[in-house]
Amino acid sequence: MIRTILMLVLVVFSYSAISAEEAPTLKLVGTWKVGLGQNAFVEDRLNVWNLAVGNSKLEFFGIGSGKPINPCGEWGEQRDSGTIAMNVHCSVLMDDGSIILYEYRGRLRLDETGGDLWGNGDPLKAGEGMAYWIGVPLLKTKSEKYAWVNEAVFMMRGNILVPPGKSDDPMVQYDLYQVEYNF
Repeated sequence: MIRTILMLVLVVFSYSAISAEEAPTLKLVGTWKVGLGQNAFVEDRLNVWNLAVGNSKLEFFGIGSGKPINPCGEWGEQRDSGTIAMNVHCSVLMDDGSIILYEYRGRLRLDETGGDLWGNGDPLKAGEGMAYWIGVPLLKTKSEKYAWVNEAVFMMRGNILVPPGKSDDPMVQYDLYQVEYNF
């Protein structure tokens, strides 16, 4: 009986150690900054943004960068919980002349000060207006230089949201992470 219990404990601890070593990690690979253009509520809780592409940029550190081109838009749904469910679709013209289709779904949740900051046109950041802001992008391209994005799994963390109002440059900016497998 004791031998069985010891064996079970050994198996559980061994599995825990192996699982921890194999857990995926995140590698910071770039940034995504996109301007906020005109928006309109098409339903009570559905807001559509025409994303301003002029001062926007997708950058992969040490590899290259590109600028969003039209069409580029976001559909944001305000949920009963207070979370904003984002659905974004953009085309990005990269430095090699190729196009990356940049799509993502995400969630933004304001903290207790977020509504007032947004209403005043003040920037929101993690812990300063935002409880959390996460996105999961899917990138597609025919480019040889950027072909790796077709196979990569990404995650984004929102850094700053500058709402329309006070700023001449309303925008959002994310850090872009690639999931690394540790087999």
